[in-house]
Amino acid sequence: MINPRSTVFFALSLIVIGLLLFIQENKSQVERHEIGNTSVNVVKINTQEHPEVFRYLGVGCILLGLVLAAMNLNIRGHANEKIEIKFTEREKEIVDAVKRGLTNKEIAQEMNLSLSTIKSHTNNIYKKVGINSRAKLIDYLKSKY
Repeated sequence: MINPRSTVFFALSLIVIGLLLFIQENKSQVERHEIGNTSVNVVKINTQEHPEVFRYLGVGCILLGLVLAAMNLNIRGHANEKIEIKFTEREKEIVDAVKRGLTNKEIAQEMNLSLSTIKSHTNNIYKKVGINSRAKLIDYLKSKY
């Protein structure tokens, strides 16, 4: 399985490389020629034979990076799909207690478990739902249940 973080990093790298290629300017070269007591500076402009190639490569890298990022972020129409989150039986009990407005300490006392066990289960629930706070969990539960 492909690591999502690696994919995002690769996509962003492609975008940056593409931007650098796209904005690359035609560099000029200066050559100094000396003939006796006289020296002449010759400026060679547009030393690249096909500068438009870099622009096309840049655009290609940018587009490829955007496509990879979009695929990784699931922006391709999957946002409206309902994803069923599977909680363990213990997590379901904790979700019900959270919906009733109990604190972790109250849940631990009610279930006769340690506070750290309840916190561990709560963090697992947060990860499954994709949130990071109790307030967001309560909002999520209100909208789904």
